[in-house]
Amino acid sequence: MFDFIKERKASAALEAVAARIPVTLKSLNGVERCAGMAVANAYLLAGVHDYGKEFALAPKKIKREFALDAVSHLTDKHRQKTRAAEQLRGRPVRDPVFSAWKWETFAIELVMVTVGCSINEPARLAARETWAELEPCLIFADEAVEALQLYAKAYSIEPVPPVAGKKNDGKWLKSLAGNRPPMFVTKAQRAARAKAAAQRTGKNQPAARKR
Repeated sequence: MFDFIKERKASAALEAVAARIPVTLKSLNGVERCAGMAVANAYLLAGVHDYGKEFALAPKKIKREFALDAVSHLTDKHRQKTRAAEQLRGRPVRDPVFSAWKWETFAIELVMVTVGCSINEPARLAARETWAELEPCLIFADEAVEALQLYAKAYSIEPVPPVAGKKNDGKWLKSLAGNRPPMFVTKAQRAARAKAAAQRTGKNQPAARKR
């Protein structure tokens, strides 16, 4: 009975977030979307410790009990983040906490639907569509790293959830903000990225000396 209730609550939460996340995404600019993607990627990688590698690499294959536990935990975090909006009133408009609240809320919603891929169809559709819409935002990776570091410095906190063996430095943040999970990257997109990387490498190579 308990498992049935837990699954019903998780499904209801996922359906609500699946309907909400397009609105959240629309409210973000490119830098905020990219920063949110960095936070979401960190959440997924950090979850490997408790839920196994499927959590970050194959959400459809996550054990159902793990997925339900994760969604329950994330639902609580999302509720806390939503309530925290009241605390932002009265702060200066340029305070980095405003953008951080937006991208962290988005990240939680994105991780919820990603992990929820193994639970119901609304989550699967929302995850696929949202990650796809983030592809154009990769060009903002450097600016997103700057925004994350500014927020972390201003409030003396970690910019993204800690991942075992990783230091939250610029290089790591850039990898989080500049990549989407492999299961949401198409073959055509991989080929395009490889071609672009090869072109950049070619441009950086010194010209051959004429004999």
